[in-house]
Amino acid sequence: MTQDEIFDQVFEKYKTVFPDMVHGSGGLPDTKGEGTSDVDIMVFSNDHTSLSKHFPPDTEIVASSPVRTIYRLKGYPREVNLYCTAAEWWQNSFHHRTTELALKQRFPSLAAQAYDLKKTKAVSTEEAWARVLGLGENYHTELLDTEKILHLAEEVNKSRKS
Repeated sequence: MTQDEIFDQVFEKYKTVFPDMVHGSGGLPDTKGEGTSDVDIMVFSNDHTSLSKHFPPDTEIVASSPVRTIYRLKGYPREVNLYCTAAEWWQNSFHHRTTELALKQRFPSLAAQAYDLKKTKAVSTEEAWARVLGLGENYHTELLDTEKILHLAEEVNKSRKS
């Protein structure tokens, strides 16, 4: 199953409890083989530490801090991690994913370069795109502005074709 299909299953199951749930992974293909990447899902919650009552008993708490709790759901063909927080950053992964999918669709040659970096250098999708586009160290913030990044990618793409 794809990451999107698994996200759709999780969303369908929990949409009444977490209607603002968003998919935060899958901006580039799996690098370790088909179906190997995990599915990261972001959930907004003011009470992130007590959400286990909504999940099956075998759900793991992978990490917990004052600002977020990460729950791992079992029973899916890929690892599913729910990042639960009330902090504003909860939507950043979704915005990054939106930007990455737009880049992949519009600039396949740049996507191939980002994928190659992700696979050979074992960097995150965000860092791979940052390297391809020359975003520098502030790339997490830069990737939130899809239109700006697409414009930059157009310039990078043109310069590499010349």
